[in-house]
Amino acid sequence: MMKTLYNNPIVRQRADPWVYKHTDGYYYMTASVPAYDGIEIRRAKKLEDLEKSETKMVWFKHENGEMSELIWAPEIHNIGNKWYIYFEADDGNTDNHQIYVIENDSDDPTKGTFHLKGMIMTNPEWNWGIHPTTFVNKGKQYLLWSGWPKRRIEAETQCIYIASMKNPWTLESKRV
Repeated sequence: MMKTLYNNPIVRQRADPWVYKHTDGYYYMTASVPAYDGIEIRRAKKLEDLEKSETKMVWFKHENGEMSELIWAPEIHNIGNKWYIYFEADDGNTDNHQIYVIENDSDDPTKGTFHLKGMIMTNPEWNWGIHPTTFVNKGKQYLLWSGWPKRRIEAETQCIYIASMKNPWTLESKRV
């Protein structure tokens, strides 16, 4: 069997790339654009074609407020025949980094529009949360992320958390 070799990186000068292969046969890639001020998506039939594929900007940082800085680690997922992108952002203070989710109901996420579903409340104290990912196991959706046990005072303790989800934008259980 012949191995396929891929140029690494597949797409240059993009932070936090995420690639998802959908049942439609396409690879979908999301990434933070330089300066962390938005999210782009690309689509290609071959992984090695993502670099030269058409790019669509699907989200931009806000002018001010809670999503005005550092759009990090966007991940695209297809859940219930809708597209969701999980990412994090802050207001200029990285202690306030929170997880957000946007939704697009188009069959092709490079078409249609992504709409903000909201911030995912990872705990009652709104502690720092970054790098979310999600999966479904036995029909139940879960979110995993990196966060702090409590608000940072002098130094943070970073933990990996998991919680079950009521829907793609709301946690159902407490974090563990």
